[in-house]
Amino acid sequence: MERFYFLYDSGENAGLGHEMRCRKIARLLDSIVPSAQMYFLPNMHENLQNLPPHADFQGANLIVDSYFFTRAHFSTLLDFAPKALLCLDDTNRAVYPKCAFVLNGALNAHKLYENLNKEQREHYFCGIEYAPTLGLFTPNFECKKEIENILLCFGGADLQDFSAQSVELLNAHFASLTPTTSPTFATTRAPTLHLVLGNFYPHAIPQVRNLKIYRNLTARDFSALMQSCDIAISAGGGTLIELAQCALPCIMVESAPNQHFQIEQFKALGAFLCAKSLDEILALLDSANYQWRRESKAILSTLKIGDKLPALLQQIFAL
Repeated sequence: MERFYFLYDSGENAGLGHEMRCRKIARLLDSIVPSAQMYFLPNMHENLQNLPPHADFQGANLIVDSYFFTRAHFSTLLDFAPKALLCLDDTNRAVYPKCAFVLNGALNAHKLYENLNKEQREHYFCGIEYAPTLGLFTPNFECKKEIENILLCFGGADLQDFSAQSVELLNAHFASLTPTTSPTFATTRAPTLHLVLGNFYPHAIPQVRNLKIYRNLTARDFSALMQSCDIAISAGGGTLIELAQCALPCIMVESAPNQHFQIEQFKALGAFLCAKSLDEILALLDSANYQWRRESKAILSTLKIGDKLPALLQQIFAL
């Protein structure tokens, strides 16, 4: 029986992105090998020598999504003699063993690995066609003339508290709109703000009108929410892939350095807009008119997100 162990970062400083990628891969593997056993082990870099009683890495398939694993950690993993090792990467970290397979599902991720030699390239799989995804996120190509619903999501922890700041900023902005100041919005009422908070969000949210707050959304509910909104304002993590799947135009805000590359790629593609700070959001939001949002959806419809991942997993793990 195939066994898969997922080792990933989690918590206030790591957010939910690493775990979510692992769980997406797990669901895909479960569809390929329904009898497989799946084990999820967060933050194993802290105590890799003392495994839980149920953990037996010998002959098992290991998937690692961690910024904390070093060469020493990977050397310890190989001592257990696993069947195969897959590492999820974002920034071309030079810590992976030669035998490992490396996956980066970011848009144009191949640009990060131009330093690899021919032998290394055979173990690296880069690009949005390899992105871990869920089939629940499906596109909505309808485009309304005016923006009525805005999705806000800034990650599992949102350490910079973009959530509260953006709510206050947008609430004040919409209170000042008149029919002549912004044709992008319905002036009879302010748009509804749909704020999704992560499990590790520690701050208080200001109570304003036209604000709906969501916690602990299932993937199905999150997808439905995306499909009901007209535009998103989001951090640059894994949510960008889901927004692209749903063909939802987005204004991106960088909340962590590891998001920079992916943000720049979506910006260069013309699919999403990029705010260098929260203060830039308002001008970009006013410029996100009907024509631009239609063009954004058209661009996103051309992406083949995650198409090559199922076959790759079968190849790596000999399924």
